[in-house]
Amino acid sequence: MNLFDFENHFDKVILERGFDYFDHGHIETIDEIKQNQYLVQVVGTSNYNVEVSIDGDNEIVGSFCDCPYDRGDYCKHQAAAFYALRQKLHFTSEKPKNKKSDIRETLADLSYDELQEIIIKLSEENYDIKKNILFQYGAKEDEIQSSKKLIKEYINKAKSRGFIEWNRVSDALRGAEMTLEKADKKMEVGDTESAVFLSITVLSPVVDMLQYCDDSNGFVGSVIEESFDIIDQALTSNIHQLKDSQKKVIFKKLMKEALHKRYDGWDDLRIRLLEICIYFCSISDLRSKLEKQIHNMLENLSGESWFSEYKKEQLLLLKLQLIERFDEEEKGLKFIFEHLDLNPFREKAITHLIEKGEFSQVLSLCEEGEEIDKEYPGLVDKWKKYQLLAYEKLGDVTMQKKLLQDFVYENEYTYYSRLKTLYKPEEWNNVLQEMIETFEKQSYPPSTYVEILKTEKMSDKLLRYCQNHKPEIEYLHPYLIKDYFEEVIKLFAEWIEIEAHESSNRKQYKKVCKKIKTFKKACGDIHAHLLIENLQQTYKRRPAFIDELEKI
Repeated sequence: MNLFDFENHFDKVILERGFDYFDHGHIETIDEIKQNQYLVQVVGTSNYNVEVSIDGDNEIVGSFCDCPYDRGDYCKHQAAAFYALRQKLHFTSEKPKNKKSDIRETLADLSYDELQEIIIKLSEENYDIKKNILFQYGAKEDEIQSSKKLIKEYINKAKSRGFIEWNRVSDALRGAEMTLEKADKKMEVGDTESAVFLSITVLSPVVDMLQYCDDSNGFVGSVIEESFDIIDQALTSNIHQLKDSQKKVIFKKLMKEALHKRYDGWDDLRIRLLEICIYFCSISDLRSKLEKQIHNMLENLSGESWFSEYKKEQLLLLKLQLIERFDEEEKGLKFIFEHLDLNPFREKAITHLIEKGEFSQVLSLCEEGEEIDKEYPGLVDKWKKYQLLAYEKLGDVTMQKKLLQDFVYENEYTYYSRLKTLYKPEEWNNVLQEMIETFEKQSYPPSTYVEILKTEKMSDKLLRYCQNHKPEIEYLHPYLIKDYFEEVIKLFAEWIEIEAHESSNRKQYKKVCKKIKTFKKACGDIHAHLLIENLQQTYKRRPAFIDELEKI
């Protein structure tokens, strides 16, 4: 598809809407991010980004829009972007070659008064630019209060009847993002206290937002994550420069935020705030306060639900972090072995015993874990893998064989080759046949069964598998074509015909044609031509399908 005649590839309605967007000035910016790769911002119900890649002949070799449209290959934003990009490239090609295109070079030649006039004009035309400049470079009095005001202003502006729809969440977060930009700059210059306080200032209203917005795009979660990242980076890099008085102030602020009711139901976020408090626990009274808070939270846990167990686990892990960071190793190990009923502690104990070479104890803990967690296959699998490691260290080949075979039966093909190396060639054939028979008794053999057939070149069984599971021929034909050429042609054609019968729109027809191209490459032009002719005859009343078939 060429940029100068892309209209032929668009739905008429989508093309008209795209042209309206282009014609009515919905194109915000066009930036060349790499050679022949452009990012076009289109303003619609929200701001959407269209990426377009072209080659030297103006062929569009790639295009993507981050809007939710999924009813066709191209959306109206892409159409608008193509119109704008075509205009830009045509216009640029007629300009003198020595024209400056880099904005930094252009601005460098302007006087102070000219630059000031440009900034004032842009600020008058764009409210966000004005707010950002005043926030980042204005008076520094009470940054926290001004940040709170800015964040709240953008959130309230995006609300409709007390709720923020998914397509307004990005707008609502603009003030929070400006505040985080400032926090990041504070961190870079070593102003740790301000960086942390500004990040907490973002967390409070943004966590509250989760109660009254549709965050299906994950934007709120990203801002929360960035807030935590800045706090972590600021403290990791510069905590040694803080006075004890500053540490106590930051600790108090973090604790107050963590204990706010907004985190009820968001316990992972509360735990992360408490975890950050550990940075300051070299000060004994701060450690005592954190330990007291952890103790109170453990005491207030109620019931025996999975969620209560999870909270208990996270709080005890916090306590372990405190011990491991500030106490002797023996105290940490003692604490670990006192809580073996919890999976993370059992795993820590096992890894410690592995490092010490105490493999018999490893096996004992794994067997206990299997019994406790017998209703949770994922956990049982984890304990078995530690057992396998222990048996390898102990040189117990019999138990290695048993565990490896269990893993293979549980559809973990990566263990297959390891199992095979434990048998002599004359022994292996019987083991393999037994495994194949076990898989074939299942109505739907797992992918490991197919991988074994491919590895062992059992093409007869692979063919039978494809006959029973026709869609697989599309992926498995390379392993069959040499020995079963005619059977592959028949099976592959049958599968394509089934897909064609179930297709009803151009997008689905294109998928069918893509399969035909694979068929053509595998089985040759003649057979592909016969299949296409048959489909053209069968579906002659589906013009869109006929059109796609003719493109092959």
